[in-house]
Amino acid sequence: MTEEDREFALLCPHCGQQNPPEFPVCWSCHGDLPAAPARPESSAPLPPLRSEALGGERRKRILLEFSIVLSLLWLPGLAAGIWDLGDPAPARIQSLADVLWNSAEGVSLLALLFYLAWLDGDWRRRFGLERPRIVREILWGLTVWVVMTLVSALMILITNRLGPESQPDSRLDFTPAALWIAPLYLLIWAWVEEVYFRAYLWNRLTELTRRPMLSIAISAVLFSAVHVYPLHASLSLFFWGALLGWIFAWRRSLWSLVLAHWLFNLAITYVY
Repeated sequence: MTEEDREFALLCPHCGQQNPPEFPVCWSCHGDLPAAPARPESSAPLPPLRSEALGGERRKRILLEFSIVLSLLWLPGLAAGIWDLGDPAPARIQSLADVLWNSAEGVSLLALLFYLAWLDGDWRRRFGLERPRIVREILWGLTVWVVMTLVSALMILITNRLGPESQPDSRLDFTPAALWIAPLYLLIWAWVEEVYFRAYLWNRLTELTRRPMLSIAISAVLFSAVHVYPLHASLSLFFWGALLGWIFAWRRSLWSLVLAHWLFNLAITYVY
């Protein structure tokens, strides 16, 4: 293997599989890999993705990841939403048991996503979770939250002009016993959705397609589709997904997006 080849693939000394240079351990056997070239400094921008880096083994790994993550995170939500379409009054009220179970599920999904990112090495930068500048991230989060609220209101006005909504409301209600833990539940799922739809999917789709804007659009479609909400909410979710995806691709920071997502969910739960 030449030095040029080694820039894009590390051979595992244990099983012989090729691995990208970011991997600390072999994706196949999890054995230690030889040292990769030094990474850029944390403040430097991430290097652009190159088509030579995506070999056959890497592509297989990404496709395997997609099949696992989609089956655990995206498909169940889509199936549940489609099932509710046939119910004139779907059960959206969450009891304390529902909240605890769904919170544990969210933490488990986060653990899976972080593990898959850890296999790539510099997962904090890839997921936009480097040490935040707190004031800046709070200001960004508040700004994005206001924009999300305005987009939601605009979509409601547009769809009301087109005709009355025949589907049930998309808000999630909690029983009195579950209200005290609802903010934590909403925070966990804000993390799950932002890590998955903004960070994980955008990175993986961009690596596969080499087209960052197309990756943002695909992620926004998947984000909207999984909720299976009424028309105004589905349109809002698509525009939110596109906006948040673009902000993540531009800033490479997830902190403000999680804050905005959480604030919006708190508002529709406790205020509206």
